[in-house]
Amino acid sequence: MRSILSLILFQVFSIFSLCAQPYYDTSIPNKYVKENTFLKEKPDNSVPPSFDDIKSKLPEPFWNSNADVIKAYWEMWKSVFSFTRSVNEKNGFIAPYVDPSFNDYIFMWDECFITMYGMYGREAFNFQNSLNNFYSNQHKDGYISRQISMKDGSMRFEKYDITSTGPNIMPWAEWEYFVNVRDTIRLKRVFPPLLAYYQWYRMHKSWPDGSYYSNGWGSGIDNQPRIPQGKQYDNRFSHGFMSWIDITLQQIFVGKILICKN
Repeated sequence: MRSILSLILFQVFSIFSLCAQPYYDTSIPNKYVKENTFLKEKPDNSVPPSFDDIKSKLPEPFWNSNADVIKAYWEMWKSVFSFTRSVNEKNGFIAPYVDPSFNDYIFMWDECFITMYGMYGREAFNFQNSLNNFYSNQHKDGYISRQISMKDGSMRFEKYDITSTGPNIMPWAEWEYFVNVRDTIRLKRVFPPLLAYYQWYRMHKSWPDGSYYSNGWGSGIDNQPRIPQGKQYDNRFSHGFMSWIDITLQQIFVGKILICKN
């Protein structure tokens, strides 16, 4: 009886799979994505150095009256280097990076902040290149996922999910790097993917009045109680049909940075 039932179910599922409606690709190509050189870059398979091997290359502070602070400083760097990772064939990443150590994904929000202090240790490890793994996964319409699997390179969320991307602070992270390092070659490389992503964000994450929206996860502020109470909204996953001040100001901020870069 079981074998007969299994056969019937198999045939039913086979019919449904044959009749399934394929999704049409409605992505509108962005011309700046064609200038994204990270998309065709070959992966850097080098192994990140250990903390002990490169400690001498890190900035060495001195504070004779507060040894505990100095100890905490070195422990911070030691912790960071324990989370550096190499690329692998399955995830398709192109540059060694820092794992935010939250789960099996890299996060756009986290990696941007990592580069902010990582630039001071650039002689030991190129932390800025961690962002290359987002640029190399840009879609033809400019979209970049905010969370990408370290195991197989898959996106955590569907593209048009409110949670799928953001916050868009990558231009800020790149501009801070340029201001401190004056790497004009990198600045020219990152401009096209950053502009294309900015334009995608404008097209798909804004209201008619020009303000923007997101949700708790997409904004990086998971549990802020800004959503109207008493309705069927969720602080993590709903936008509440509101204009979100943080996302709106971030877009204004990075938009002005992109104008400066141009």
